[in-house]
Amino acid sequence: MIASAVAIPILRKVYALIFPLLSYGRLFRQITANLHMLITIRRAEKNKRLAVDMLQLMLDAEKEVAKPDCSKVGITDRHLVANCFVFLAGGFETTATTLAFVLYELARHPEEQDNLFQELARQSSWGSGPLSYDELQKLKRLDAVIMECLRLYPPIVLFTARVCSCDAELPGYSLPAGAHVVLPTWHIHHNPDIWAEPHAFNPGRFMPGHEDEERRHPASYVPFGLGPRECIGRRFAMLELKTVLAKLVANYVFSTCDKTKNPVKLTVPMVTVNPAEHIQLRITRRNS
Repeated sequence: MIASAVAIPILRKVYALIFPLLSYGRLFRQITANLHMLITIRRAEKNKRLAVDMLQLMLDAEKEVAKPDCSKVGITDRHLVANCFVFLAGGFETTATTLAFVLYELARHPEEQDNLFQELARQSSWGSGPLSYDELQKLKRLDAVIMECLRLYPPIVLFTARVCSCDAELPGYSLPAGAHVVLPTWHIHHNPDIWAEPHAFNPGRFMPGHEDEERRHPASYVPFGLGPRECIGRRFAMLELKTVLAKLVANYVFSTCDKTKNPVKLTVPMVTVNPAEHIQLRITRRNS
């Protein structure tokens, strides 16, 4: 329904009318009400030790822009709630689901899991604590594994839409100014004309120096959208995924079991791609 509302503009008005009556419409109201309440509580805790989180950063910024010598536009409660909701909605389910798909593919491809483990073991801080931000940025195979899973299982498949700013011509199509265009992420990521063996898990295609790297069009890989309106949480999501995956692979071995589905069945209950059933794997602690 949501995807249809994006693809067919006339359905947006219908969707706007029925949204408050739907289960996720009620959930939206509950979440926003809780966020408003949390903002009120935070503002009242002037003399207490404040949490270090996104909401507090925005509340601190609110104080800065309220100063007489600041020329920036003020921050309203609506801005605070909207930004918190976006990070909650976009930074929780999609990240958790992507992590599940990554572990599923690593369990099915133990050689790739071992390659990733060896890369982690070569870091200078190995065994002495969490990897630093700079060390995470150096892990090219970790990047490649995550990027390949985002290609195979893009979180958002029918929600990236744009409006034509002028008349445009494509082979066989005329797009007038104002037309709504939906990016078919799934089909782009699984197009055999773009990707060799598009349904195969192959992190090597994203490793530096791969033969396809230079000839690949920038729009052939769009798990976070493209351009100035790409997903605002892209860097945050990648940092989350790299941090958690590095910790898991460093300490555990993931393998398939008799309850592991192959291939995994997918569903799109609302906006994001999810496994239709729970992904079940065998997890074994690594020898220290």
